[in-house]
Amino acid sequence: MDKTQALIDGYEAIQQFLRENNYSEDTKARYRSAYEKLSEYYITKKQDCYDRHLNEKFRDKIISDIEKKRIPRKRGRRMVRVSIMIDDYYGGKPFQLRHSYGNRHKYKLEPFYQEWADRFRDSLEVGENTIPTFYYGARTFLHFLQNRNIKDFSLVDIGIITGYLIEKSVTIKGGMGNIMCSLRKLLSFLKVSGFSGISDNFLPFKTAPSRRRIYPAFTQSDMNDVLNSPDANTAMGKRDFA
Repeated sequence: MDKTQALIDGYEAIQQFLRENNYSEDTKARYRSAYEKLSEYYITKKQDCYDRHLNEKFRDKIISDIEKKRIPRKRGRRMVRVSIMIDDYYGGKPFQLRHSYGNRHKYKLEPFYQEWADRFRDSLEVGENTIPTFYYGARTFLHFLQNRNIKDFSLVDIGIITGYLIEKSVTIKGGMGNIMCSLRKLLSFLKVSGFSGISDNFLPFKTAPSRRRIYPAFTQSDMNDVLNSPDANTAMGKRDFA
């Protein structure tokens, strides 16, 4: 059966998961309470269908409430877990017995800059596992602009970019390749979004190649000898070959 986008369908899938894994009735009730909080949040936003971005905003709110001790930590984490499980359901991923709650973003962006960060993320045409890397890099640069009150991105010039890269080279020792790649994508995105003053030649260079050497090991002939050594006619030989 195809999945609908009704939020309640995600919750019913969670309840089925809890039953199949023999969770207690008390635990099921706690998950139901957590879902009701998520549902109430959707109602305040006048939304009744699943929305990934709304789930993310819900989690940010709950984590903020936990940090400010507005709600108990365990109750808040269960709300976050339900939200993540619903993301997994609509993302076609299996539920996990445990979830990593992680930390919120290192940099707090004002709504203007956060909106551009989200637009950039939604524009990315890369693998799902690569999106967080580019998103983090974009948020880092936008936070740099936020601290300088730069909202007209057409003002971004080589001096600003150089200052940013120098700052990051001090705090991020081994991740400059990702930072520069994210920055290239973000600048290209901003340019096609209307900030035509941004040059295509701000980052014509690449990071230096790795100095690590790859030392030779087995030759092809050696590998063939190793693979041909087990006797495939015996159980032990089949095991060794595998």
